[in-house]
Amino acid sequence: MDKRSIIIVVAILVLLLFVAPPQAQSSLAIEKIKVIKISAPDKSAVIKTAGGSLKLIRVGAVVEGLGRVVEIAEGLIVIEVRGDKRNEQIIFRVENGKQTIERVRTVTDEKPLFSVGQQPQGKKLPKK
Repeated sequence: MDKRSIIIVVAILVLLLFVAPPQAQSSLAIEKIKVIKISAPDKSAVIKTAGGSLKLIRVGAVVEGLGRVVEIAEGLIVIEVRGDKRNEQIIFRVENGKQTIERVRTVTDEKPLFSVGQQPQGKKLPKK
């Protein structure tokens, strides 16, 4: 390949990196986070960030690029990411030295069909 072709390929790759959806970028950051140590009694943990630095986190701390730490327990760290219409919890579990990551999404804008004490429209509750 000549110099011009290499420059074009690099330019396209850089463009794709900046145009990639935020979910894809945050997914990459999440996968790179490693839990080093969890102290459940102190509600704190040490993690290795996507950038490679070690960070001490506690409940309430903000993990840059992700969200706020809402729970630290034995073998568990839960980080909450708040969005406009959807919230997400990222759950880091460590069992026998193996780390797993779960993502739980909840939609906040939808209203329930009916709630306790209300009956669905068009249907009557049976009389006793």
